[in-house]
Amino acid sequence: YWNYGHELFKSTAETFPAAFIQGDAFDSGMISPREPFYSPEDASFREIPLRSLTSLNPLQGRLNVIHASSFFHLFDEEGQLDLARRVATLLSPERGSMIFGAHGGRAEKGFRTEAVSSSGRYMFCHSPESWKALWDGPVFKKGTVKVEAVLHQVIRKDIDLVPGTQ
Repeated sequence: YWNYGHELFKSTAETFPAAFIQGDAFDSGMISPREPFYSPEDASFREIPLRSLTSLNPLQGRLNVIHASSFFHLFDEEGQLDLARRVATLLSPERGSMIFGAHGGRAEKGFRTEAVSSSGRYMFCHSPESWKALWDGPVFKKGTVKVEAVLHQVIRKDIDLVPGTQ
């Protein structure tokens, strides 16, 4: 995919030296389960040559900004909790560090029954309230994070809806 991106944006590995680490976020070899970092003293700050990484484990506790979009809602509720716990291990304990993105959601948490995925399953979606509750308590120690979540309605004409739904 990087080669397609370079072609599209007329860049090269030299002009856009991003490191792409392909892997399964649920594989402990990619992101080991552990508690999030709560103080800078807990995180290692040795120099890491990003282009040599084959896993995200060396980045645990080191990332100030994590962007994750169109990702969490691909998994069931239990998978989303597991994923959130793993992603949280990557976040730096420095003040102002953040995880942000956009995902499929609902006014009330539950399955999106208006459309079926290509695998024949319904998508599990959090509500803004359940999304906040996921991160503040089960993922990070209660009261140690600020979680903001809003719901925006998006009309998609590219999805075949289940008959009788809107």
